[in-house]
This record gives sequence, structure tokens and C-alpha cells, in this order.
Amino acid sequence: MNRYRREKDWKYFARVFISGFIGVLIVSLTSEFFAWPVDNFEEAFFSLLYIPFFLVLVLYLYDRLQKRFIGKQDKKSDERDFLLHTSKEVRQQLEYDKEDFKKLQADEKFQTFYQDAFHIYQNGESETMNFDRLRLRFSDEEFAREAVDVVIKETKQLMKDNAEESQSKPENE
Repeated sequence: MNRYRREKDWKYFARVFISGFIGVLIVSLTSEFFAWPVDNFEEAFFSLLYIPFFLVLVLYLYDRLQKRFIGKQDKKSDERDFLLHTSKEVRQQLEYDKEDFKKLQADEKFQTFYQDAFHIYQNGESETMNFDRLRLRFSDEEFAREAVDVVIKETKQLMKDNAEESQSKPENE
């Protein structure tokens, strides 16, 4: 769901290395014209040559540590995005107000449904966990039934959008 989190591949790190190398070249060239502690290009270039390697190493390690420790929070942010999107659709389509949402929030059956709908969104439908079984938990007379239908419809749409997005992405990206 978090569409802005991009996987960093070797191309990203190559661009960082090239940028660092160009920076070292620029600094080395300017040492030729200004009275720095190092007066010529070769000394400045070879004394700063470690910087692009160091920069790539630091960014690579940061990316790996971020995936390990902060990546655990991605599921929570995905769940939050899912909840915000579907509740917005419920509010718009059914014209619910705060009191209606309080009723839904107090309904444990509906909250369990929401967790299961997010589980299906993340993992796909299975024999034991699917939208038809979720819908059967609510009778037509229950207050939450309309909201259930909207959440299921929006969850299916989000799953379809994610599938199309993953198919349209190049594999190397």
C-alpha cells in the first residue's frame, strides 16, 4: 500500500557512487586553483578517493538496517492506510457521520471483520478466509452490513489496483 517506498537496487548505488566520484573530481580540480592544504590535483584526488566508496557503504548499511528495524512498522502503516481509505469510502458512499462510526467502532464483530479484510488484502483469499465468508457473518438487518459491503468492494478494488501496478512495473526497478 505504501507506494512511495522504493526498493533500492544496484542502479541507485551506482548513481550515488558516480555522484560522489564527480564531487571528488570537482573538489580536486578546485584545489589546483585555490590555496588549500593540498596544492595539486593528484594529491587532492587520491586523498579524497575513498569518499564515493564510503558514501555507498554508509547508504547501503543504512538501507539494510532500515529494512530490518523500520520495515516492521510498514505493516502498521499499510494497515492504517487501508483503514483510512476504506473508512473514507464508507463515509462518502453511505454518508455516515461520527455517531455511525462510533457504532461501528463499538461493534466487536465489525472490528474482527476489518482485521480479517486487511488480512485478505495482504495475503489474498483462501479457502477458509474469503470475502463470501466474511459477508456471511452479517445478516441483512444488521447496521454494519452496508459498511461491510463497501469495505469488501473497496478491498477488492485495492487488490486489483495493486495487482495491475505490480504487473506494469519493470522487474529491474
